This record gives sequence, C-alpha cells and structure tokens, in this order.
Amino acid sequence: MHSRPLLLTALALAAAFTASADVTLPHILADHMVVQRNLPVHIWGKASPDEAITVTFRGASQSTKADALGRWSVSLAPGDAGGPFPLTIKANNTIAFNDVLVGDVWVASGQSNMEFKLRQADNAAAEIAAAKYPKIRRMLTDNKVADYPMEDVTGQPWTDINPDNAAGASAVAYFFARHLQEKEGGVPIGIIESFWGGTPIDAWISLHGIAADPALMPIFSERAKVEEAWPIAQATYEKQLADWNLASAAAKAGGATVPPQPANPTTRPGGPYVPAGLYNAKIAPLTPFPIKGAIWYQGETNANTNANGASLYARAFEAMIRDWRRAWGEGDFPFLYV
Repeated sequence: MHSRPLLLTALALAAAFTASADVTLPHILADHMVVQRNLPVHIWGKASPDEAITVTFRGASQSTKADALGRWSVSLAPGDAGGPFPLTIKANNTIAFNDVLVGDVWVASGQSNMEFKLRQADNAAAEIAAAKYPKIRRMLTDNKVADYPMEDVTGQPWTDINPDNAAGASAVAYFFARHLQEKEGGVPIGIIESFWGGTPIDAWISLHGIAADPALMPIFSERAKVEEAWPIAQATYEKQLADWNLASAAAKAGGATVPPQPANPTTRPGGPYVPAGLYNAKIAPLTPFPIKGAIWYQGETNANTNANGASLYARAFEAMIRDWRRAWGEGDFPFLYV
C-alpha cells in the first residue's frame, strides 16, 4: 500500500540526479583576467557528466562534453596581445565575461619579500596616487595548506591596478609589471600573487619534485625532527606564555617596561612549512592556466631553519624550478629571482 509514494520518491530522486547542473569554473578564470598571448587559451571547469559546453573567445568557438566525473576542458587558438574581449561559456547555464585581456601572465611567489605591500614602499603615497594602469591586472591567492594538489584556489579576484587598490599590491610585483609594460609597449600584464611570509622553499615544491632528487631527502628527515620535537616545543611555549602574562601584568602595574612576548614555534605540523603543502594549495591550482613565467623572492627562512645550509637550498631551488616547469608543461619558461 506504500508502493506509490515510494515510487514517486524514487522518480524524484532520479530526476534530481539526472538534471543538468550549472557549469562552474575555477576562481582563476574570471572577468578582468589576463590570458597568455601566443599560447592556447585554456578554459576548464565542471558540469554534469556528458553535458555539452561551448566556449567562445575572439570570434572563435570550441565545444566539448564533460566526462563521467563532470570535468571538461577546451583550448582555443593562440592570439596576439590585445583586448578587452568578451568570453562566453555556454552549457546548461551561460557565464559571460566582458573584460578579458590578452598579454603576459606572471606568477609572483616567495615569502614576505614578495608579499611586501606597495603601501610600505618608499614614497608610497605618490606611487599609489600614480598607479593608474587599467591593463595591469592582479589576483591574490588565499593562504592555505593542502596535503595533496588542489584543483582550485580562492582569493582576491582579478582587478586592474588603480589608486583605490594599489596599496595592497605586492610592491615587487607591481614595479616589475609596470616596468615590463613600459618596455613591451603597453602589452597587458597579469600578475598572480601567490606567496606566504616566512615560508621555506620546501613547502613550494611538489612531493614529486622533492623525491626526484635523492640529495633532497634531508628535507624529510628535518621535517621528522620538527614533528617529533613539536609536543615539547609547544608545551614549553605555553609555559613561557603563561609566565610572560604574569610578568607583563606585574610590569604594567608597577609602571615598568613590559618584557618581550615569547615567540610561538612556527614550524608546527600541518602549517605552511610542510614539504609540498603550499605547492599543493597555492601553485598546483594555477598550473592549468598558461603563463609567461615566474618571479621569486625567498630564501631567508631556509637560512634560519635549514640545518643543511646553502648547498641544500641550491639543490632545492633547482628542483623547484624544474618542478614548476614540468607542472605547467610549457617548456623552460623564464624564472626570475632575487
């Protein structure tokens, strides 16, 4: 006697599972972005399995179907610098961008040297007021760590450089982009800011990239030492902090100088110091997006924490460059560093 309601419920569930879902894109594909000139324009995302998708850009279209997992990808023909152009992705729903530029795209990465903001630079007020570059675009990735390579990364979306937002831009990346655009005759420049202050190079290399060089095995042994020492280090810090709170309160009550606060151990397990953790979260999701090259400013953290010294850093740096070039699959793109 209950078969009819059960049948109706089953049919409703079946309809829900077979209905087309809206096509979605990774966060790096958005209005105001810059796509790399003279390389295929790669657009990808997710939809319902077998859903038809058509992408149109600069008057050309490419169509495909999502695979059994709902993933899809198309590459449109390379083109010269220019824009803005509209870009449309049509499936069960339609996504339309109206301000896409074609130019040179650079990934700006490293630690706080690259993170250093324009508002902190010399003559910052004048530089920010003069920062009127509608064809220099930037996006910023959120600080996240992952145990495996991610497919997407969130962050501040693509925007042009103007006096209202330039203060928060990476100073190094901004001056690099401005200089490059002047030298390249006004070619649009896109900067993907993906950095994290105080982080070691180990975190920016994939596990594959580290494992490819046996000389880098000390990275894992050093990490093992950190993880084994962490419980005592954390307990010691908590006691130091409790003692400091008491001493600080007494100093304030007596009008004396407050003692410096103890430093929190920053190499805790699971943080942004784990080998490959930042590559997985902040670089891997960018690799399907064609680029011109990368700029890098980092090293001090390894100098302070790496017991194996500069020789291991040199090997790790070479491994990272090889690793990124392998991941993007564009050959030996320029990799500029301080």
